[in-house]
Amino acid sequence: MKKLSSLSICLTCIIATSSVTTAMPTRQHNSHQNTAQHNAQQHTETEHNFGNRAFELFHDQLHPLQHDALPGADYKTMRARAADLVRAGQPLTKMRVPEDMPDRAAFLKHQKEFTAALTRFRRAATRGTDEQLKTSFTVVHDSFEEMAQLLPRR
Repeated sequence: MKKLSSLSICLTCIIATSSVTTAMPTRQHNSHQNTAQHNAQQHTETEHNFGNRAFELFHDQLHPLQHDALPGADYKTMRARAADLVRAGQPLTKMRVPEDMPDRAAFLKHQKEFTAALTRFRRAATRGTDEQLKTSFTVVHDSFEEMAQLLPRR
């Protein structure tokens, strides 16, 4: 009888231990998701402090396309959000060179490139192939980054 009792206690301990260890990765994964959400939130709030509202608004539209839709080849989403991205980019195409811009000529050059890239992206989103959409989006992203690099940091 004692052997049967000891055996049932051991089995109970083994089952309890295995159920606890199986549940742990789920908890860690949820914690990881919360950390990823927190990091994404920090990214938008602090990493790209352009000091210019038009740049911030455009980046808010650009970021999910660059980091979610493009890597997943989600061209349907890219096409659905293209008008919003182009609309957010319009103020950048028309803005004056900031007064405290150290290299005004470079800013104007990149602004012109960005404007052309945005036009090609709009066209590709409405009637281009997926490859044309991907290529034109990448040019928009890169020209935006180049223009943003020239902004004086505040």
